[in-house]
Amino acid sequence: AALTPDRVELLRAVFWDMCAVASEVETIPHPDSNPDDDTDDSWTETILHITITAKTAEDMRAEYAFSEYQNQALTELAAELATMDILLTDLSVSQEQARELLRNLPADLSPERRAAVETACQLVGKVNYFWGGKSAQHTYCTAISWAEAQPGDLVFYPEDTHVGIVGGWDADGNILIIHCAYGYNNVVITKQEGFTTIGRPQYYSE
Repeated sequence: AALTPDRVELLRAVFWDMCAVASEVETIPHPDSNPDDDTDDSWTETILHITITAKTAEDMRAEYAFSEYQNQALTELAAELATMDILLTDLSVSQEQARELLRNLPADLSPERRAAVETACQLVGKVNYFWGGKSAQHTYCTAISWAEAQPGDLVFYPEDTHVGIVGGWDADGNILIIHCAYGYNNVVITKQEGFTTIGRPQYYSE
């Protein structure tokens, strides 16, 4: 599938069809701050309120006058929304994410930490999920605070049910985690959601 310019325009048209846009102008008069002086500094403030409301899939059935076949297809797709969400998120995970993360590693990062992050990034999108090894890894870590995090440190879900590697931070300062996620069935790069504790592998201090 190719996202050609004409298809981009079709997607843009569908997007606006699915969004109801309403606007309202609010006028607020501000009186003269001192009616007793010779200067009238009263003024009027004008605020434009724009409201965008997304239409539902059910709304769009009527909007586009779906045929029986199209209605059936939409019903089947709606029944698989949870699966579709996972697939769509998977599509957003790319090798470019891994390359960007590696480009932003601190220049003074130790060779051991850099090697750990580089190895993890090489697996993004390539290795299926498998269970095991989480609690053992936590055993060989020293507890640290999130503020002390460095690329190569390990992060864990409650009760060590899942483990990830600190890869770095995004442009907004959010920590980025490399991990093999069950929901994605692959190695991905995500934010902190779900990870509650962080540890420093004793390996780095040996």
